[in-house]
This record gives sequence, C-alpha cells and structure tokens, in this order.
Amino acid sequence: MKKTKIKKISKRKQLQEIEKHLPVAYKPLTGWGYFLRAIFYSIPVIGWIVAWCKAARAKNRNVANYARMFGTFAVLTIIAIVAIVALHFAGVFTFDQLKEAIVDFGREIKNTLLA
Repeated sequence: MKKTKIKKISKRKQLQEIEKHLPVAYKPLTGWGYFLRAIFYSIPVIGWIVAWCKAARAKNRNVANYARMFGTFAVLTIIAIVAIVALHFAGVFTFDQLKEAIVDFGREIKNTLLA
C-alpha cells in the first residue's frame, strides 16, 4: 500500500481560502480598512455625513456596522455639546467652572493611577 502525504495547510491559508468564497456582504475588513475609515469618519460634519450614508447603503455588513457605530458616536457627541451649551446659557455653570471641574477630575485620576 502506498502512503499518500497529506499536505498541512496553515490556519492563515485556511482562512484566506474561506474568505475567497464569502459573499461580498460578509467579507471581513482589514486592519488598515478599519484604521483609515476611523480617520475619515472622524472628520467633523463631512465624515459624519459619509458615515451615515455608508451605514444606510453599504453592501458589506462589516462596513455598515462600523459606520453605524461612528454615526451613533457623532450623534451622541452633538447631543452632549448641545446639552453643555444649553446648561451654560441656563446659568447652571460657567465654562470656567466646567474647565476647572475637568482639570480637577484629570488630577484626581492622575493621583489615583500614580498612587
């Protein structure tokens, strides 16, 4: 009986082979894909609009979910800014008090981490 050699395939090669046969909607993003999208979506207003459009129309689910996350972050940021400005104009605090509170909080964290 003749023994046949079984060729071992690395895990990376197996994954690459699987990825070739995936539909476009499920192809994974590369690390650079995530990194460059993060930079692009972080551009105020323009990046946020593009993120919302990609979230609604992307054919790849990974791109759509990543864009949806950035769109959600943009909306929460806008809400926080509007709330802070509204509280300032309502007379709850001044921006100097807010700045001092943030600086104190930073010092507190620094002292806690260094202790």
